Amino acid sequence: MYSLGIDIGGTSIKACLYRMGEPGGGLEAVAEPLRQATPSDGSYRSMLDLLHRIIDHHRELIPSEQRNSGMQIGLGTPGLVDSRGYLRGDAVNIPGWTGVQLKDELSEYAGVEVQVANDVNMAAYAEWRLGAGTGSDSMVFISLGTGIGSGIITRGGPVAGHTGMAGEIGHLVVEPGGRQCKCGLKGCLERYSSASGIALTAQELAETGGPELDGPLRSLIQGNRIQRSRILGNPIPEQRAVSDVAPPSVAPATVDFRDVPPGASSTAQPRTQRPAGPDNPADAQGVYEALEQGDPLARAVHASSSRRLAQAAAAVAHMLNPRLIVLGGGVLAAGDVIVQGVKEHLHEFVMPMALDDLEIRRTVLGPDAGMLGAAAMAADFAGEGYSLSSS
Repeated sequence: MYSLGIDIGGTSIKACLYRMGEPGGGLEAVAEPLRQATPSDGSYRSMLDLLHRIIDHHRELIPSEQRNSGMQIGLGTPGLVDSRGYLRGDAVNIPGWTGVQLKDELSEYAGVEVQVANDVNMAAYAEWRLGAGTGSDSMVFISLGTGIGSGIITRGGPVAGHTGMAGEIGHLVVEPGGRQCKCGLKGCLERYSSASGIALTAQELAETGGPELDGPLRSLIQGNRIQRSRILGNPIPEQRAVSDVAPPSVAPATVDFRDVPPGASSTAQPRTQRPAGPDNPADAQGVYEALEQGDPLARAVHASSSRRLAQAAAAVAHMLNPRLIVLGGGVLAAGDVIVQGVKEHLHEFVMPMALDDLEIRRTVLGPDAGMLGAAAMAADFAGEGYSLSSS
């Protein structure tokens, strides 16, 4: 039996096929993960055609004598996904990707029930099954990247909510009347504690703060000379690599399915690096590099971001009372300082009783968590009970 995990992103779609062994065992990657550019027009038809090609491509990787036994499929996508697999509302980073019955369409094409969920929920599922949340009966995963999202795991499964809105913690208002958010509200968490929010705070404080914030970072910002090539989302130093749980560890290859027949080999294309700018996580990377050097402006930015993130974590603790909160996403490339910052401020917003046995950890998975979670969920919901373990 095989399980295909697909992760749709704003700029690329990643997919990997896994071989399932004995029930209760692990999943082994059949080939290198593949990466394909997300259709630029964002139309449903273009996206669906590409997903069909991805499914066909991976089905051809299965030995012909085993294809009849089926290939389970899981897919994570940006946007609000309800329990029926219906994509509600706009996916902010994929214009036009909304209001579609994705699960039914793909299930009919593939001939199996496709598991569809929000991409952060899939990453949360992976973290719970094989990462920092392994063994926990209740966990909330908060992803900090260019935006902020979360996935909720309780009683052994993900929680989507009545209309798929569960976990939209990035749009929890932590600063009433504050910065305008794309969602229409003002003062949302992701406008302050995401990578883009951290960069904006640094720029604002560099312009308006007092002389106590003077230092190298302020000089760089005021001189408009922040140039970073390192982009958040790369593997985090000293963390458990994806290769530890699902080989191989190579970066996803870029495949143009218009030119490559199903099952054919392909050559990986180099990734394109984004230039630094106000909404680029590379600026947040610069803030945390400066923090390591004790820069006063970086300390102020980190304190501001951590305090608001602690407000959100407090809301999670009071409403859901989880055993564990896991922080992940590209911003966590900065290391344990993010977790420590939240812990330092959490007591300001949480009743002491709500802190009993609550643990906050850093992710142990890399950027392929969404793809891994999709494959794991597909296998689990098919009743196979497989575990994405290193054994």
